Amino acid sequence: MLITNQIRESHERLSKTGSRFLDFVNENPESLKRSSYKDLLALNDYLFKMQPWPTFISQQTKKEIMEATIKTLQLIKKIPKSIFSNDSKKLSDYYGIPVALADRFLDGVSDEHLENLMGRGDFIVSPFAGIKCIEYNVNTNLGGIQTPVWESTYLRIPIISKFLREHGIKIHNKNLFSCLFEHLIDSTLNTFSHAIDEINVAFVSQEKKERNQQTNVDPYLDLLFKNVLAFKDPRLKGEVIFCSYSHLKTSGDYVFYKDKKVHFIIEWCFGFVPDTIMEVFRMGNVLIANGAICWLLSTKLNLALLSEHEDSDIFSPGEKESIKKYIPWTRKVQACETNYRGENIQLRDFILSNRETLVLKPLVGSGGKDIYIGKKTTEKEWKELVELAFVKEDWKDIKVERDMTQEQWNHLIENALDVKSWLVQENIESYPYLYQIGENGYTEHHAAWGFFIFGSRYSGGWLRILPKDNPRGIINSHQGAEVSSIFEVDR
Repeated sequence: MLITNQIRESHERLSKTGSRFLDFVNENPESLKRSSYKDLLALNDYLFKMQPWPTFISQQTKKEIMEATIKTLQLIKKIPKSIFSNDSKKLSDYYGIPVALADRFLDGVSDEHLENLMGRGDFIVSPFAGIKCIEYNVNTNLGGIQTPVWESTYLRIPIISKFLREHGIKIHNKNLFSCLFEHLIDSTLNTFSHAIDEINVAFVSQEKKERNQQTNVDPYLDLLFKNVLAFKDPRLKGEVIFCSYSHLKTSGDYVFYKDKKVHFIIEWCFGFVPDTIMEVFRMGNVLIANGAICWLLSTKLNLALLSEHEDSDIFSPGEKESIKKYIPWTRKVQACETNYRGENIQLRDFILSNRETLVLKPLVGSGGKDIYIGKKTTEKEWKELVELAFVKEDWKDIKVERDMTQEQWNHLIENALDVKSWLVQENIESYPYLYQIGENGYTEHHAAWGFFIFGSRYSGGWLRILPKDNPRGIINSHQGAEVSSIFEVDR
């Protein structure tokens, strides 16, 4: 296949190294063979299928990515307070959720807590629209957090190491978990003003069904945490603990694991935190990432809110500029008059007559399910989808208890995911990139980028890639996309 000028320019926009890699694969036939990447492909699982070729970005591209990732999350975090004044009734009316659930989402949330959030922003880099956010997952159960394993495996692949060695290329990636631990340590030190000489972090997962569940210690992560602690201050001690909530106890206004005081909890429980621990959190005696607020901040409706308010005085001039730069035109699907590029429109008529440039998405969901790209559907299919999207659905009769169990919380969230409400968004089309395909070859792909952020700390990322001629065009692992690690290089 001929490497077109457009393809080369797409890679050169990311880095000169990426363009040099294209020449390298043309000169080295073994780089086209999937069999050359056996160790990498051994990492495949039901969620992630590895793409044999990595992606190289320059320091300038990294700077652009960092700015987009950080500024977009800052905008999203402002929504409950700036647009709704943290009023549960207003949140309930807009998001279509029970007031009691809105109360639960906001429970204990402060500006300090919002600064401790973990997330992953999903972006499309487009030749027509620049870098645009299509989704922000503000939760702790982040797909792709195993990037350090992917990266180290890429670097052990002979054909990849040959390219790096022959061209004298240095990789500048920082370990994702080092970034996370730096964030946890800095947040703890900044929050607890009194002198502390120990920091213990608990990663809390859902209770397993086995009665004799034991806590786990990951020797690698525990050692890495201790090394980051020592680098910060040699006097600091601490541990990384992996457990469920049943192993944590509250005593004297603090949270303990056995005899160790826990300073930071990372919940891997879909936002669930027991009320006993919430009491300690409200007192400011333990930090939590992320808790129930993750559900409110992760809904795609937030992109619609930002898009609708891009000229509002709610936001500063700089924030309004960021909205226009990073947020695609997005609207909640409802019978209303709104605007599109300065013109007043009737939303239903506009969606029906602009199929080629729009995307319909459910407000909640994962795996690319029920996302429809207008240009990939027929006019008949699009009309049927629009009619479906305008059917209003309310949340089921959900009883929100103050002291819920994990099982009750999971049931509540499952009911929430059953509700089909929609948004419409302008279709952002990716630059074309060249990646390996099949047993021996390469072809054009489109890409969706995932960038991690811990607090205000950009921490690397990865991207999903899908052949350009895929009939659905949804760049998601569940829809057949592969993942490629991002490598930071000089230029």
